[in-house]
Amino acid sequence: MVIIIVAFCLLIFITYSLMEAYYLVHSLSHPAIRKHLIGINNTLVSNKKFDFKSNTGLKLKAIEYLPALMPRGTIIAFHYLGGSKESIFPYLEFLIAGGYRVISFDFPNHGESDSQVTTKFTLDKDAFMLMEKIKEMGIGGPYGVMGLSMGATAALAVYEGYPEIKGAVIDSGPLIYVREYFDYVLNIKGIKNPLCRFFFKVLYLHLVGFKSMSENTLKSLKKLKGRPIFFIQAEKDTTIPIRNALKAFQLVKSDKAMFWSVPKSRHLTILSQNSKEYKKRVLDFFDDVFCI
Repeated sequence: MVIIIVAFCLLIFITYSLMEAYYLVHSLSHPAIRKHLIGINNTLVSNKKFDFKSNTGLKLKAIEYLPALMPRGTIIAFHYLGGSKESIFPYLEFLIAGGYRVISFDFPNHGESDSQVTTKFTLDKDAFMLMEKIKEMGIGGPYGVMGLSMGATAALAVYEGYPEIKGAVIDSGPLIYVREYFDYVLNIKGIKNPLCRFFFKVLYLHLVGFKSMSENTLKSLKKLKGRPIFFIQAEKDTTIPIRNALKAFQLVKSDKAMFWSVPKSRHLTILSQNSKEYKKRVLDFFDDVFCI
């Protein structure tokens, strides 16, 4: 009888730990929808919205920002976790002012895009569908890409897949050491239950697909060696620590790869803290790869 009671209690604990882990995974992959329209409404930047289908049938919302004169090129920008095509407008406004057309979209579960029931990782597939939609719209290359934090994974995937993309700017990414990131998330969430922590990592690695994401990113980086990439990284970044970007830079290192680290900055704060230098470096990079 005692054994049965102990086994039952153990089963309850395991079930509770698994459910707690799954709910945490689901909440992180489905951030609260926030409106990010202020930056656009307070400017005179011309823009038009469009949508396209993901490979799972979701309607994904995108936007095309247009410069005042004939575009000098097209930059495709991918937002961070919890962001949107509007929330990253500060990263895009100076590119638009510099004469570039900029296109961005909301990942599933973000902004105005549909939400998916599952937690399956689809960043790279969604980015490829966006590229095909851009071509369908008649917006030809050459292109550039910009990836912010989570968006770095998508930017690198399409950069490797489309030779007409001339250069990539990667800010605060890509995420390579995923287990370290999981420990960071669990620690800031105050999760101490070891079984819950175990299930959380298993779910993210295999159900969501972060293990294959990391492996695919490493493969893409190896194939991108010799192509122009500009990494921007905060040295005090605790969300995606600098060693992720350093590993990526090591894999692509050539005379066409650049690395700028900022000592006192944290995750995605370099633009706000070093605005003038950030804008100049990014614009100079794209001007150079577009041969303008």
